[in-house]
Formats: sequence, structure tokens, C-alpha cells
Amino acid sequence: MDNVNYARHFIFLMRYLFLICTLFTGFYVHGQSPKTDSLLFTRNGEHRLDFLFRATTLMSDSARSNIGTASLFFDTEKRDYRTAQQAQHTNTVGMDARGISYLGGKMVVSGIFSYHKVWQDSLSYSLSGLEDNSLPTYYFVQKAGQFERQTYRANAHIGHELSQDWRVDAALDYTHHWATRSIDPRMDFYSMAWLFKPSLSYNLHIGKISLQPVYGKGTAQTDISYKHDPYNSGDQYPEYYYVNNYGYGSIDAQDSIPLRQYDRYLGLQSEGAIRLDRYELWWNIGYMLRNIESTHDSRHLDNYFVVQTFDLETFHMDFLLSQLGDNAGSLRLGLVHRSGVDGAYYNGQNYFLTQWEGSLSLSKTVQQASTWPKEFGIDLKMAYDERDDAASSHYAERVGLDIALPISIAKRWRSQRSVRWQVAPAIRIPLRNTLDIPVTQVNHFSTGIAYPEFYYYSVKSVNLQSRITFLTRSLWKNTPVGFFALGDFTKPFGFKGELYGNSLRYTGSNLRLRIGVNFYL
Repeated sequence: MDNVNYARHFIFLMRYLFLICTLFTGFYVHGQSPKTDSLLFTRNGEHRLDFLFRATTLMSDSARSNIGTASLFFDTEKRDYRTAQQAQHTNTVGMDARGISYLGGKMVVSGIFSYHKVWQDSLSYSLSGLEDNSLPTYYFVQKAGQFERQTYRANAHIGHELSQDWRVDAALDYTHHWATRSIDPRMDFYSMAWLFKPSLSYNLHIGKISLQPVYGKGTAQTDISYKHDPYNSGDQYPEYYYVNNYGYGSIDAQDSIPLRQYDRYLGLQSEGAIRLDRYELWWNIGYMLRNIESTHDSRHLDNYFVVQTFDLETFHMDFLLSQLGDNAGSLRLGLVHRSGVDGAYYNGQNYFLTQWEGSLSLSKTVQQASTWPKEFGIDLKMAYDERDDAASSHYAERVGLDIALPISIAKRWRSQRSVRWQVAPAIRIPLRNTLDIPVTQVNHFSTGIAYPEFYYYSVKSVNLQSRITFLTRSLWKNTPVGFFALGDFTKPFGFKGELYGNSLRYTGSNLRLRIGVNFYL
């Protein structure tokens, strides 16, 4: 496969280069981090750190404190209430590390590295990589199976002040994913993507604004094979036959042909910050065009034929208003719009995707200076999803609202130990859910994917998440170490509609547990 073969030769070098850089950044800042309880042990601090690592050109406008964090965790999840393209059982072990280091007065470097190993059981209707059902072209099969996945994500950033008013930055994002399936049809999947993001910033004296072009490429390949020949021929085992999906219901049977994907990314972002008295406003606004070509050929062949193209446009806005000082509060507002259209397949544009997602998060700390600090908040999220496949006459539209009320309380001791307990009850309310499929157009996609999704988004569900963290500085050279446990429970209300013949509804409750340890270097 063109590009992929070359990429595999330097994947290990890239992988460990990012890991070494990230861990070096973290250990370099050891002993110089700001007060951990206020920056890393509160919801307001978590918002600021998350935003800072998403908008790296803002780092020179932070507290200029070196920060390093590393996390090891184990996660297990059982999903009985789900869509057809989600696994029933998932186990994950992972490591996340990130760090910021200020070198002198003019240079800053940062790094992020994550490695996740995932085992999934009872996953059907999906022979692909990272979960992203907005993309139209992928293989699927009715027979559920076990999957094993590995995902590496890394970001390296460096910034330098040219003068009192001007600064340059450069960032490189890298993602690598590998997956395999252990029963027929057996899948091997590989994907790699990188984004290069240089930027130029200007000092506004009360803040800063930057402009950041984005350019990147990606490749992916799906290989399918059968170990047992009877599953690949005849009509005796139809649940083992895999098909290619080209949108939302446009499908075509395949015969063990590799599916290759070539991506190109072009975008533009603006990041900035304004600080007035006790308030600080950060923003990150951007546009990205992702052009995807799907083919069964290698790109270097003379008769290279594109099976389907897909142009996905994404526009995002992210604002964070922070109150500084004791008893701080924060307001975070986000908006994401995606619009996609296909081409080449059936010699025209047949699949149209429109998605909106808006989010609002409020948080307030009270009694921060006491031994019992508390936080209260509210999280609102509204999502709109519309899919129109003219070739298959499949149409789906859904709107949902999520409301959560996070609350936390902490206890501090003089011995530099503290405990924080968080609880977040939530509810999801469907506002609109439409599925239109003519009887003459019903196929395997309709009964296996579209109808189960319709059932999933038709019901209300309640969720309760709880997390407890114990922080101590006495275990490792006075370095803060946090042990945590998280529980997440989801229960849907009863479905009152009618089930379409031969379709499935995945119902029940979901339970997720995670345990881990955080190192604040």
C-alpha cells in the first residue's frame, strides 16, 4: 500500500520519540508545578488545562508554570443499551502523559502522548478502526466477534518569542491505530494520520491572538480474510458475509478485497486570550476540510480507481471564561458543525451528512480556602444529526439534549493529603427522532444498523457518574500522586414504539468502572 508501507518503517521511531519528549518534559518540570489542589484537583483547573493543551499557542499567556502529568488506568465497560455498532464488553488499559516546560524567557515546549490497548467482545456491523460513524465507506458484517485494538496519539509543540509583540509556534499531531478481529471474517486494520500546525501570534498587551494554518495527510487499509472456506461461499451462513457500505443504506457485497483510504486535511485556526482584572477569556476557532478517497487499488497504480470520495467540513468554536483568584468560577461554551457530501459512487452526490453539537458548562468553587472546598456546576449539551442517502432512500434525523449536574466536595489535611469526591447525575432527553425507509429499500443495513439506532435514540436515559480521588505527597519525593476510582451507570426508560421485523433492539443497563493512578510531576 502506497505511503503505508513507508509509514510502518518509522512508526516505532515516531512513537518512542514522542514518548521520550513528553516524559522528558514532564520530568524536567518536577518540583516546579503550581499548587496542585487548585490547578489539577478542581474542575475549573481541569477546564483550563484541557483548553491549554488544545490551544498550545496560549501557553505563554498561562501562569508560566511548568507542568507534567502522567496517568495509568484500567477501564472495563458493559453496554447492554447500545447501538449495533458498539461493543457489548470493552476492556482498556492505557497510559496518558503531558507536559509543559518554559525554557528561559522566550521558549516553551510541550508534549502529549497516549497509548490505549483495547479488547472488545460482541461487536458486529463494524469492520473498521476508530469509532466514527459519520464516515460513509466501511465494511460491516452481521456476525459479532472479538476485536483487539491499539491506539497511539501524540502531539509535539514548540514556541518561541521573536520580540515583545510577535511569536512563532509549530505543532505536530500524530495518530496511529491498529485493529484485528479474531473470527471469520477476519479483519486487519491499520491507519495513520498527521497534522502540521505552524502559527504566528501577535501580542495585544491585554492578551494575544494567533493565526494557524493546518495541513495533514492520512492513510488507512482494511484487509479481510476467511480461515474457514464454508463461511465465504454458498447460502448456508449469510451472517458471515461482509458488505461494503457507501453512505446510509447504500451497500454492495464484496469478495475479500482490501479497502484503502487516503485522507488530506486543510484548515485554518485562530486562538487567542484576553485578560481583564480578575477574568480571562480564551478562545479557539477553526475550520477543517477533510477530503477522503476510498479505493481498492494502490494510489501509485496507473489504473487507480476511486470508489467513493467524501468531503467533510468541520467548523468549531470553543470559549473559556475563567474567574481568577479564590472561589473561582468558569464558563465554557462550545459549538461544532460538520457537513459532509460524497461523490464518485453511482457517479453523483448521494449521501449528505449534517451535524451540530453545542455545549455549555458552568462551574463555581466555594470555600476554596477551607479544609472542605466544594464545587457546583451544570453541563448542557444538544446534538443534531441528519443523514440523507438518496441512492438507498434512507433518511434519519435526530436531536437530543443532555443535562448533567456535577457536584464535588474535597477534604484537605495538614499532612498534604486530600480526598475529592465527585458525583454527576444526568439525563438524556430525545427531542426528535425520525427514520424513513421505504419498504422496497429495506436491506441488511436497515435492519442491522438503522433501526437499532432509531430505537437507541428514541428513549430517555438517566446516568449517574461518581469518582473519588485520593491525593498524597508522601509516597514519592513529595511529588503529588493521585489514586482514583470511577463508576458510571446508565439506565434507559422503556421503548414504546413498534419494532420492525427482523430488527434488533439492544436494551438493558450500562456499567463502566475505571481505576488508575495520576502522577503530578
